Amino acid sequence: MAFAGDPRCNRPPFGGSPDRYRAILENYGQKLDSVTKTLEEICNMKFSGADRTALHTLGFTDEEINRMDTSTLTVDVINGVKSRPNSN
Repeated sequence: MAFAGDPRCNRPPFGGSPDRYRAILENYGQKLDSVTKTLEEICNMKFSGADRTALHTLGFTDEEINRMDTSTLTVDVINGVKSRPNSN
């Protein structure tokens, strides 16, 4: 699927909070390449019209994707679950 890339998705913090991005680097620094790729993909899902199926499969709605920080979404994807308190 072709989509227009959002400039926020080309470099850190990938459309998210700089503080949350730094926290990801501290926690996942040993996997930086794969985490960076995931951040970029999620940023494009959030801002550039990329296919959101992977996030929908994990239970995220479009409203949640639009509202949540890309770093938070990335951590949830890495963990394979929605880690928010109100998840079902």
